[in-house]
Amino acid sequence: MTSGPWIERLEAIAVGREVVAVAGKRDAAAVFTSQIHVLPTSLLEDKGAAWSLDATCPVFALAFAGDELLFAGGDDGTLVAWDVTGKRKLAELALGASIRSLAVDAAVARGDAGTLVAGTADGAVHLLALAIKSGTPSLTTSAKHAVSDGPITAIAADPVGLWIAGGADGVLRVIQDGKVRAVSPGGDGGIRAVACVGDGRAVVGCGDGSVRLCFIVGDVEAHDRSGDHGHQAAVRGLVLGPVIVDDAGREQPRRLFTVGEDGALKCWFVDGARRPKTIELGIGPVTAIALLSGPVPKLDKGRGRLWVASTQRKVAALAIDVEVEPSGNPIAIGSLLDGYDAQLRDAKAAVKVKMEIVNQLSRLAEDEARVLLDYVLGNGPPEVRVAATQAMVRSQRRASRPALRAALGANQPELRGAAFHALRELERDQPISAIRAGLAASFDDVRVRAVEALIPLAKGSVIAAGLIADALRDNHPTVRRRAFAALCEVAPDQTTAVRTAIARGNPDIRAEAMLYLGYVVRAVDPASRRLVADAFDDDDLGVRTAAFFAALAQRPRLAARITARMPALAEQLTGLATRLGFQTQIPADDGAPLEDEELEPLFAQLACRSADAAIRGAAGLLALGDPRAIGAVLQLTREADPTLRRGATANLVTALAAAPDDDRLSARLIWLLDDLDRDVRNFAFDALASTAAAGGADAELDLAELALRTSQDDIRVRALQILVRVGTPGSAVQERASSLLGDALDDEAQKVRTEAFRTLWAWHTADPLVPLGRG
Repeated sequence: MTSGPWIERLEAIAVGREVVAVAGKRDAAAVFTSQIHVLPTSLLEDKGAAWSLDATCPVFALAFAGDELLFAGGDDGTLVAWDVTGKRKLAELALGASIRSLAVDAAVARGDAGTLVAGTADGAVHLLALAIKSGTPSLTTSAKHAVSDGPITAIAADPVGLWIAGGADGVLRVIQDGKVRAVSPGGDGGIRAVACVGDGRAVVGCGDGSVRLCFIVGDVEAHDRSGDHGHQAAVRGLVLGPVIVDDAGREQPRRLFTVGEDGALKCWFVDGARRPKTIELGIGPVTAIALLSGPVPKLDKGRGRLWVASTQRKVAALAIDVEVEPSGNPIAIGSLLDGYDAQLRDAKAAVKVKMEIVNQLSRLAEDEARVLLDYVLGNGPPEVRVAATQAMVRSQRRASRPALRAALGANQPELRGAAFHALRELERDQPISAIRAGLAASFDDVRVRAVEALIPLAKGSVIAAGLIADALRDNHPTVRRRAFAALCEVAPDQTTAVRTAIARGNPDIRAEAMLYLGYVVRAVDPASRRLVADAFDDDDLGVRTAAFFAALAQRPRLAARITARMPALAEQLTGLATRLGFQTQIPADDGAPLEDEELEPLFAQLACRSADAAIRGAAGLLALGDPRAIGAVLQLTREADPTLRRGATANLVTALAAAPDDDRLSARLIWLLDDLDRDVRNFAFDALASTAAAGGADAELDLAELALRTSQDDIRVRALQILVRVGTPGSAVQERASSLLGDALDDEAQKVRTEAFRTLWAWHTADPLVPLGRG
């Protein structure tokens, strides 16, 4: 579709010999100016270019005087004569009220001196004289008739020198020789369009969609020409077709063309009762029509073109043939906004072109410009979409906020950031609303930006501070960590921030809060120590571990001693410090004895319900050589939780290495060989095997004998592995090993018997009759 330069909702149209002028009103509350747009008829063939004349108000009436002079009237009540090609005003005349209709006599239409008539919104009809001196027009008022209380919406000239004017009151006024005669043509909704047939009759288009005929000289004899076939909405324009004659010179029936707000063009015979031909123009509610008589390119013997304008900012042209019948389909010319829309949707259009269109849209106050910006934001190239957010800010498109909120979920990070910035700029009076949208976004980078935007507000807003605290439970760790950092910035003191994080944060935030309290704030007051100790039994493993490390930070001498004795613990702490970005700053171990108060975290860990905490406390005490841990470890091996027993067994192994002569430890390990948990049994067996290996072959056979008497077949199988190694033929303990192997050959478990027979074969590979005989 070809497009013109207008953005107005068109209300008026006029035709010269080679040009067409359109005008209307801007669809923006804060804009009170408009432009008159002139386009060459060749624009239909994509030739030539339209141009514009700057008006100071919305324009509702246009009329050409020749092809160079254009009269325009609008809301400011001034009738202006324009030099169309020179784009300048030649004359002005103030009429005192908004001009709603305009008509010229035949002389003025040719470009000569004559009479114009204007109808104004105050119900007056103004007869104006046009004089042309040295090529310059001048306007003077000849007469003024106040004929109605409502606006005069339509005026037409009759060839005999009289004028007719219709208004919102539905009365037709006939003005001749300074006298006004009122005529009632019927119909409802007021008179919206009039035309003189030239035989003493007038055609009237009404607000109810009807088309009526009446005499304006003598008896009125009003007649409803449309009957049941009128327009479905108000008639906004009508024009008579040219007079044609047949080959014998006889005048043919006159045609009439009407348009209405229903968007239809109807072609009538003035006389008769034939149904009209209806053409849907497809350009929306039509407001004006004009006939440009003359040849039509590519149409043999064409009579001219009908030009119509609509409130949807479109102009359509429809050719009429030799019989004054519409020919072909209407050719539509869109507005500047239509042209922008086509280019923005064109995948082949250059990005540079689209960027310039976005820039131009930011200067237009019409909501349709906002709609295009919204479209670009969701569908354009990345650079153009970002530019659209900036244009929305420049033009304060608050109605674009839903589109900006949707853009927070775009895949392009730069666009998400630009959309959030634009949303905040448009919501300056209520910033929390934009930030809430950011916090609800699906991408974590937007939520991080939203948290950062809350920082300057949180010190004076309880709502903002609450939103930061809510973000501690965000689904993404980056957002949660940024929320915690923001909380530390805005809280009245660091301990308060930590308490809030512990109360409302996810486990990872609670863990970080513990470490922050210990290694950044370095709080050692009783309240802080109590806060840390309360987290020893937290539901989350990470929080419990972080709380233990925080407790170490609150007791530097204990931290120095235990990290030196437990390298794995020191490595774990260093890893956390690197990941979370804090310095441990643990002092060197001074070697001095530790007081029980300094060992308090380890004893508190022993008393925890959580297995890992209790085991950690026991391990710490064992690493420090404190025998008080042994009793706790022995107790922990009796716990029902296998995880707890595994950790306790590992501690028991450590304790056995430190105190090999403690019979309680070895006895408990032997007891654990019958544990229901495989890992516990294996830990115990490994510890006993290590001790037995140091005692020699007899000690190992003692362990094998104990293991073969256990209830778990996997332990009995491991006992046979000892027999393979120490009981080979020729060894000092071969006889005892052979006796134990004999017991294993009679074991109730198939896999134990199989492993025992395999051991027998390993001993007597050179004499297979022995294993065969014993098997």
